[in-house]
Amino acid sequence: MQSLQWPITLDFRKVVLPVALTASLLSLCLPLALQAAPQRPTTVDARATYFAKTQVWYLNTDGKRIVWYANGQLKAQGPYSGDARQGHWIFYHSNGKKQAEGNFEKGRMVGTWTMYHSNGKKESEGEYKNNFKDGLWVLYDESGIKTSEATYKGGFKHGPWTEYYPGGGVFFKGSYAWDKADGQWTYYFRSGQLYQSGNFTADARTGVWKICIQPGGPCGQETFQSQGAPQLSGLDSTTPAANNTDDPADLLDSMESTKGVPPSMDGKWSNDL
Repeated sequence: MQSLQWPITLDFRKVVLPVALTASLLSLCLPLALQAAPQRPTTVDARATYFAKTQVWYLNTDGKRIVWYANGQLKAQGPYSGDARQGHWIFYHSNGKKQAEGNFEKGRMVGTWTMYHSNGKKESEGEYKNNFKDGLWVLYDESGIKTSEATYKGGFKHGPWTEYYPGGGVFFKGSYAWDKADGQWTYYFRSGQLYQSGNFTADARTGVWKICIQPGGPCGQETFQSQGAPQLSGLDSTTPAANNTDDPADLLDSMESTKGVPPSMDGKWSNDL
């Protein structure tokens, strides 16, 4: 037997690196361990499976899928066939209030869809065709007051568009052509009197615009020739803009990304399986 010779020298690559690698692997495994299924709530079917990535329970049974939040609150349910939603589905906020309902055909949204605020008031309603918004959509604030009337075609803003001030009164009326402001647009002060009026061509003001600096005037004209994004300015402090003038469509589009409505298996929405 060979005796040890002092001082002992260690090969750094053979000792330190394996230890570091082991520590690194343990650090990777720890988050996975923390994602283990929580204790099954009593409201979740005993056959349901926990999906750690989005922290939901789900069950496919008797031709339908049921999805629960991690705490056992019902999140969504509806017919399920061939790995796709089929038929009428209902989605729920985490507080139990209805969030959205409508129909699927082979995993694609079709027909009338209705979205709801977390307080139960209607948020928006309109038609889907082949997974795209199509036709008239009407949007409402959390108190149930109408904020917008929007027209879509194949998912694009296309047709008349009206935006309202909080509490009522038209802020603007205009139209879109394939996502671009186009044609006659008119903006109003909260009192209902003219603020600005003129034409857009492909998202840019064109031609002669009538502009009033306050309700009832004085008013003047300005000719626009340069190409640029439409801008609004001059609303005084007593005339706030509508509460969703950025883009009414954002309220609908956000349902598919940040509001937690479960997506279909093919990834149309991102918060399910």
